[in-house]
Amino acid sequence: MNQAFKVLIVYENFEWGIRAKEMVARLVARTHPGFAIECDAWNFQLLSQPQLLHLATGRAATADMVILSAHRASQLPYHVKHWIQGWLPQPNTEAAALVAMFGEHEQTAAPLHTHLSQMAQMGGRDFFWHNERHATLSPSMSFEDDSAPAFVLEGEPNEINATRRWGINE
Repeated sequence: MNQAFKVLIVYENFEWGIRAKEMVARLVARTHPGFAIECDAWNFQLLSQPQLLHLATGRAATADMVILSAHRASQLPYHVKHWIQGWLPQPNTEAAALVAMFGEHEQTAAPLHTHLSQMAQMGGRDFFWHNERHATLSPSMSFEDDSAPAFVLEGEPNEINATRRWGINE
């Protein structure tokens, strides 16, 4: 049996945890029925505790996809930024991605976009930036047509196979 595709969601609050899970549900709906996905979700508040921060850093380093989900990119708490710096720039030999999912298009988010993109590149990870208005693969690559993956941009989540593991730690 193949190893499951590991997704780690780190979210600001319940609303943003649900949004990230809906994105994963759309991804699940577009995969082969035998494709196993394990999803783990952590609230930002958990990362303020040193032992949990260490555990979440290890999980992020081994995840196939990490989704960072929050309302405003410009208002990430210090402990979340510290957590990101603890794993994202570390070299990764496996295919992996960071998805930064935010609620608003903000001019003030540009420095964070650039910083996350550079750290992801240092670590050998793909970087996706998603907000309400558009999504991009990286600062230099964007979708100009309808070829963008639908799970990133829009659509309703389809029913999820009951054997998949889900949960939000509140």
